[in-house]
Amino acid sequence: MALGNSAISDRLRHFLVYFIVFFACILLVLTAFSFEDSKTEIRTSTSMYLGSAASSIASVVDWNYLNAITPGSENSARYMNLLDVLKTTESRYPNIEKILVIEKTSSGYEYIIDSDWGTPGGHSIGSPFSGGPDNLDSLYSDGIPMGTIPENMNSPLYGTAPIRDSDGQVRAIVLIEADSSEYYGSLDRIHDMQFVLLIILPALVIVTVFRSEMLLDRLRKSIQKSEAEYKSVVESTNDSISIVDRAGRYLFMNSRYRVDLGLGPGSISGTSYRDFHSEYQVAQFLADIRTVFSSGTMLTKELSDGKKSLLQVMNPVINPESGTVVAVTETLRDITDQKNVERTMAENEKRYRLLLLNANDAVILFEPTGPRAGSITEVNAMASTISGYTTEELLHMKVQDFADSDTHERYRNVFNQLLTTSHAVFEMDLPTKYGRLLPVEISARLFTFQDKPTVLTSIRDISQRKANEREMQESLLEKQILLKEIHHRVKNNLQVIISLLNLQSRYVTDPAILSIITESQHRVKAMALVHEQLYQTRRFAAINFRTYTESLTGNLLSTFSRPRQKIETKIDIDENVWINIDTAIPLGLIISELVSNSLKYAFPESQSGKIEISLAMENGKYVLVVRDDGVGLIPGFAWEESRSLGLRLIRMLTRQIDGTIEHMDGKGTGFRIEFVPKWSGTDDETGKDTHR
Repeated sequence: MALGNSAISDRLRHFLVYFIVFFACILLVLTAFSFEDSKTEIRTSTSMYLGSAASSIASVVDWNYLNAITPGSENSARYMNLLDVLKTTESRYPNIEKILVIEKTSSGYEYIIDSDWGTPGGHSIGSPFSGGPDNLDSLYSDGIPMGTIPENMNSPLYGTAPIRDSDGQVRAIVLIEADSSEYYGSLDRIHDMQFVLLIILPALVIVTVFRSEMLLDRLRKSIQKSEAEYKSVVESTNDSISIVDRAGRYLFMNSRYRVDLGLGPGSISGTSYRDFHSEYQVAQFLADIRTVFSSGTMLTKELSDGKKSLLQVMNPVINPESGTVVAVTETLRDITDQKNVERTMAENEKRYRLLLLNANDAVILFEPTGPRAGSITEVNAMASTISGYTTEELLHMKVQDFADSDTHERYRNVFNQLLTTSHAVFEMDLPTKYGRLLPVEISARLFTFQDKPTVLTSIRDISQRKANEREMQESLLEKQILLKEIHHRVKNNLQVIISLLNLQSRYVTDPAILSIITESQHRVKAMALVHEQLYQTRRFAAINFRTYTESLTGNLLSTFSRPRQKIETKIDIDENVWINIDTAIPLGLIISELVSNSLKYAFPESQSGKIEISLAMENGKYVLVVRDDGVGLIPGFAWEESRSLGLRLIRMLTRQIDGTIEHMDGKGTGFRIEFVPKWSGTDDETGKDTHR
């Protein structure tokens, strides 16, 4: 009996042990299978998190703003502003590695913007995009925000959302690449736990349960962390964001949305759109929700709230498992400032267009480069008046149509100058519609308009000015001929006086009187040389002073130098110095007197010597120096008080040109005369005086 009882008790004990082990195994198996739900929960929450994050970014990206970004404009303000938004969003998600906006073209996918731009891994606008999720084509065509979890554990996690234009067409997609290490790490840990649960001994069941709870708690915290990160982005934005169900009941709203509704922190359970808006607004809102639920696409509208303008964007929230719309995200953005800027720009454009159309000059805008290089894009009414073409005809023409083969090369040079300096001014004969060549002056300026190079040309009719210039040239030519004739006659009259004095000298035997007549002849000759140069050159108010001085000293040397006497002259005057007639005649007479005195008195007994003449500019004044290396003045000779005609004439002529004269120390005799000419200068080969 005892044995039997012992056997029953052993059997019962084994049964209980087996039962407990079996029950523990069943519990372990059930627990292991329960982790599949955890995997599903992680996949679902991660997918929704990525899809919602991409949808949030897509909801605030306006396609019209994005479409204006073209290849090569990576450094534009428009591109940099959008790049700052992506980088700010990326910094708020520690597990997001990259945010892209890509566009599908005929040749494949291309980058529009890359949050890594500015780093070695960044991509420029229009560069080919490769990689991404395997179902990228279906994501682009379906246009549904969602997260994608690749099978390859080395691939990143992806979140995508469509960017639509005002017609609701998908024009681009937001693609988020997130770090998959934490996600796959969590799944690996669950997988390892399942493996252990299926082979571990029943004695470790309790430990396994506790370990599972710890793991689940960690996973829940990871999910809560991801949700907190997403919430921080939603809460930090200036947009009002809410999530509603099909009936318009609020499932979520951020702080900005609460402020707009006048709500404080607290539960929103039971609140709906109907509680805060009029019946008309509620009816419209519910109709829009139904549209989003039925179409599964984004809906964009502009609303007016008193003095504010709002952009309303409704995005579907899609369950990635079933593919059905479960809620709608409403984003409200204040675009009042943007609308005010648009109105101001429209008013300015209207004002500037009015000024353009009513300008006195013809105005033509054209594109200088690209496939439409030379195409006219805008004209005013005066352009039609000057050219004879209608506005419609001009807008279908190119600027090349106004150049013929003879002037093509010249205008090519002008165009190259325009591209180099951004400005060019030139004259041309503009061929009109009816064959007339119209003289015009064209001022062209290159600038950037709507992110494209544009040339603005102002065309002025100068036919009347050209006619006036021709009349002035003819009148000037007549005056030049008249002046030339006057100087020629004055020179001839002075030459007659010289001839009369020469005839008179034949009847004079007194050497003193003969010397006076000779000196008078040279004084008259000095004046005659001025008028001779004036009518022999193209300038009628100034003479080349070097040429004049050389002729003057040559005449004096031929008259006063003695036989076997060698007198060297050195003239240091710039060959381009021109002196006006009012100054040239007194200077010539002064040089004539000083050189004559040197030739007569500086070199007695036919000895040889040197005479130097120089004219230079010093401190804004001309300095004339005439000196010789002869015997010099008699010691104690007061030349300033001398009553001789020559020295009196020199002093008088110096005062006439408002100059000063002084005797120079050293060997021989030298005089230094300083004066400020009324005008003179160097020849610039234009006939104009360059220095006054």
